[in-house]
Amino acid sequence: MKRRMTLIDLLALILIVCEIVFLCIEGYDWMNIHVRRGNDANYVNTCESVAKVNRLNGIHCSVDGCLNANEDCVHHHSNGYIDYFDSVSNSIVAHKTKGYNSCKNPEVQGKEYSGNAGEMILEVIVKDGTISVQWTGGKQ
Repeated sequence: MKRRMTLIDLLALILIVCEIVFLCIEGYDWMNIHVRRGNDANYVNTCESVAKVNRLNGIHCSVDGCLNANEDCVHHHSNGYIDYFDSVSNSIVAHKTKGYNSCKNPEVQGKEYSGNAGEMILEVIVKDGTISVQWTGGKQ
């Protein structure tokens, strides 16, 4: 005997399909948020590594190709050497570039910075032999 689908069976089937679609959408959003955070974390790690490599030559300034090793360096400010990470060339540069953060509120070592996606860049500060990285507004 063939059994026909009742109205309750049809509604239950529609509800199950809707739940599956909802879970797929939520799962995609969850994954997308984690991928964006991972992209920003990779920028931070790359920035720190490039700054450390640039400082291996014994100068305080972390800008690629900076020849001044003393206080006369144009990148030196009262609170240390301030430079910026360029995500396109993976290098430390002297001037701000266009923003490249992937998520809305990127973080560095647990500290969260507020700003919109695509508007912030990494600022590198070298002071007293230590390198610190933080998110800051990019070039408008």
